[in-house]
Amino acid sequence: MMTEFENLKDDDDNLKNGGQTKALVLLKHIHNHSILKADVLKHRIPTDELKQIFLDFFEEGKSPSKALFTFKTNLRNTKGNDYYVYAGDRGELPDP
Repeated sequence: MMTEFENLKDDDDNLKNGGQTKALVLLKHIHNHSILKADVLKHRIPTDELKQIFLDFFEEGKSPSKALFTFKTNLRNTKGNDYYVYAGDRGELPDP
Protein backbone atom coordinates (compact mmCIF):
# COMPACT_ATOMS: atom_id res chain seq x y z
CA MET A 1 0.00 0.00 0.00
CA MET A 2 1.41 3.37 -1.00
CA THR A 3 1.23 6.40 1.20
CA GLU A 4 0.29 9.76 -0.23
CA PHE A 5 3.91 10.96 -0.03
CA GLU A 6 5.54 8.01 -1.83
CA ASN A 7 4.58 9.27 -5.28
CA LEU A 8 6.06 12.74 -4.70
CA LYS A 9 9.44 13.69 -6.12
CA ASP A 10 12.42 13.65 -3.77
CA ASP A 11 13.12 17.32 -4.38
CA ASP A 12 9.58 18.39 -3.51
CA ASP A 13 9.54 21.28 -1.02
CA ASN A 14 6.81 19.52 0.99
CA LEU A 15 9.15 16.67 1.83
CA LYS A 16 11.85 19.03 3.09
CA ASN A 17 9.66 20.25 5.93
CA GLY A 18 8.29 16.85 6.92
CA GLY A 19 5.36 16.77 4.55
CA GLN A 20 3.66 19.72 6.18
CA THR A 21 2.80 22.74 4.12
CA LYS A 22 1.92 26.05 5.66
CA ALA A 23 -0.49 28.20 3.73
CA LEU A 24 -2.15 31.55 4.10
CA VAL A 25 -5.73 31.62 2.88
CA LEU A 26 -7.46 34.95 2.33
CA LEU A 27 -11.23 34.86 1.92
CA LYS A 28 -12.88 37.80 0.22
CA HIS A 29 -16.62 38.13 0.07
CA ILE A 30 -16.93 39.09 -3.56
CA HIS A 31 -20.10 38.36 -5.52
CA ASN A 32 -20.03 37.64 -9.23
CA HIS A 33 -23.10 39.83 -9.63
CA SER A 34 -24.15 43.26 -8.49
CA ILE A 35 -25.66 43.41 -5.01
CA LEU A 36 -25.93 47.18 -4.54
CA LYS A 37 -28.11 48.10 -7.52
CA ALA A 38 -31.86 48.49 -7.81
CA ASP A 39 -32.01 45.54 -10.21
CA VAL A 40 -31.28 43.20 -7.30
CA LEU A 41 -34.50 44.23 -5.52
CA LYS A 42 -36.69 42.50 -8.10
CA HIS A 43 -35.34 39.13 -6.91
CA ARG A 44 -36.21 39.57 -3.24
CA ILE A 45 -38.68 37.26 -1.57
CA PRO A 46 -41.87 38.93 -0.28
CA THR A 47 -41.84 39.39 3.49
CA ASP A 48 -44.06 37.43 5.87
CA GLU A 49 -45.84 40.68 6.77
CA LEU A 50 -46.64 41.23 3.10
CA LYS A 51 -47.94 37.68 2.74
CA GLN A 52 -50.22 38.23 5.72
CA ILE A 53 -51.61 41.45 4.23
CA PHE A 54 -52.58 39.57 1.06
CA LEU A 55 -54.05 36.67 3.03
CA ASP A 56 -56.19 39.21 4.88
CA PHE A 57 -57.37 40.64 1.55
CA PHE A 58 -58.32 37.14 0.37
CA GLU A 59 -60.22 36.47 3.61
CA GLU A 60 -62.18 39.69 2.93
CA GLY A 61 -63.25 38.09 -0.37
CA LYS A 62 -61.03 40.11 -2.70
CA SER A 63 -59.81 38.49 -5.90
CA PRO A 64 -56.03 38.42 -6.53
CA SER A 65 -56.27 41.33 -9.00
CA LYS A 66 -58.45 43.40 -6.62
CA ALA A 67 -56.09 42.62 -3.70
CA LEU A 68 -53.09 43.76 -5.76
CA PHE A 69 -54.89 46.92 -6.85
CA THR A 70 -55.87 47.70 -3.25
CA PHE A 71 -52.31 47.09 -2.03
CA LYS A 72 -50.79 49.29 -4.76
CA THR A 73 -53.26 52.06 -3.95
CA ASN A 74 -52.42 51.89 -0.24
CA LEU A 75 -48.70 51.81 -1.02
CA ARG A 76 -49.05 54.85 -3.30
CA ASN A 77 -50.93 56.73 -0.59
CA THR A 78 -48.45 55.90 2.19
CA LYS A 79 -45.19 56.29 0.26
CA GLY A 80 -46.10 59.28 -1.87
CA ASN A 81 -43.24 60.29 -4.16
CA ASP A 82 -41.18 57.30 -3.02
CA TYR A 83 -43.78 54.86 -4.38
CA TYR A 84 -41.63 53.87 -7.37
CA VAL A 85 -38.71 53.01 -5.11
CA TYR A 86 -40.91 50.55 -3.25
CA ALA A 87 -42.75 49.37 -6.37
CA GLY A 88 -39.47 48.11 -7.84
CA ASP A 89 -38.77 46.01 -4.74
CA ARG A 90 -40.41 42.58 -4.94
CA GLY A 91 -40.04 42.30 -1.17
CA GLU A 92 -42.38 45.27 -0.84
CA LEU A 93 -44.63 44.77 -3.88
CA PRO A 94 -44.93 41.22 -5.23
CA ASP A 95 -45.20 40.30 -8.90
CA PRO A 96 -48.73 40.14 -10.29
